[in-house]
Amino acid sequence: MESQTTTTATDAWTMYIYSLKSPVSKQKYPKRLATFFAFAGMPQNISIEEQSKLFVAKATATDNSNWAFNTILKFVMAQLERVNRKEIVIATLRGYLKSIKLFCDVAEVPVGRNLHSHTAISFSLPGISANTSNSRPSRYGGG
Repeated sequence: MESQTTTTATDAWTMYIYSLKSPVSKQKYPKRLATFFAFAGMPQNISIEEQSKLFVAKATATDNSNWAFNTILKFVMAQLERVNRKEIVIATLRGYLKSIKLFCDVAEVPVGRNLHSHTAISFSLPGISANTSNSRPSRYGGG
């Protein structure tokens, strides 16, 4: 059973990296995820791949069914405090959420009872819709 979890987590990390197509995403997403893993209490003296294995194992444990969602929500709340202190902009928080959501999707990490929990969190953020497009608005008003 343990080797299956380890294989799944390794495959999740590989799929996460593989799913990043843009050079900018390949650079930023793993760093954003590392920040989240640190917040989630993953050991910092191991590789991010090992951290991802631990995160998946903890998130998929039967006694921790809401742990991932609660951890994401606490992370978002902490980052919103940073937004309020003007340490980061809301777009940075959106970037964190996109990175976390992608990892949870490829790792098949259950995020609470609601399959759209990430969307629910995104709706609660000021200036963010459920559309997670990275495109900047056109200065001419068009799309």
